Amino acid sequence: MKATRYSTGSTTNSLVKLTGLAVSITVPRSDRPYPHGCCMKRFRCFSLGFSRLVHAHQRLHLIGVVAAVLTLSACANSGGKEKFAYVEQPVEQLYSRASERLERKRFPEAIALFEEVERQHPFTAWARRATLMKAFSLYQQNDYDESVGALDQFLALHPGNSNVPYAYYLKAMNYYERIRDVGRDQEFTNNAVAALTDVVRRAPDT
Repeated sequence: MKATRYSTGSTTNSLVKLTGLAVSITVPRSDRPYPHGCCMKRFRCFSLGFSRLVHAHQRLHLIGVVAAVLTLSACANSGGKEKFAYVEQPVEQLYSRASERLERKRFPEAIALFEEVERQHPFTAWARRATLMKAFSLYQQNDYDESVGALDQFLALHPGNSNVPYAYYLKAMNYYERIRDVGRDQEFTNNAVAALTDVVRRAPDT
C-alpha cells in the first residue's frame, strides 16, 4: 500500500492507493486542535473495516474452492460403475428381479442384482445360486475373465456343491469361446479341455 501526502490550505490530504482501490482521507493539520484525536480514530476505524472486508472476501473464496473440490470429487466417484444403494430387500424379490433382467438380456442390471443377493444374503443357498447366475450373465455379455473369476470363487467356497459340474462346464465354455486358431495359441484350448475333463470326472453320468 502506497500513500502520497500533499498539503492544501488548512488540511493535509493523504491519498491511499490500494490494488484496484483509491481512498482519499482528509487529516487535519497538526496545528489545528481536534478533541481526543478523533481523526486518528476515524483512520483506524477505516483500516479495521477494510481489513475485515478483505478477510471476509478471502473466506468466501476459500469456501468456493472447497465446494468446487467436493463437487469434482463426487463427479469422479460417480463416473465408475454404478452401485446400488444398500436397501435391504427380501431375497426372493431380489433374485426374481435379477432373473427377469437376465431373461430380457439386460445383463449389466442382472449382474448388479445378483451381486446384491450375494451382499445382502451371504452364506445362503440363494447367494450360491446368485454367484453361478452372475457368472452366466458375465459369460453372456462376453466378459469371460470376470465369469471365470466368479466361477473360481464358487468352486473354492463350495467344492462339494451339487452344481460344481455345471461350474466347470461353464468355465470350459468361457475358454472355448476364445479359441480363435488352435494352430496358434493353445492356452484357451488346453484350459477348455481341462475344465471339460473335470466335468466328466466329477459327473460321469450327466
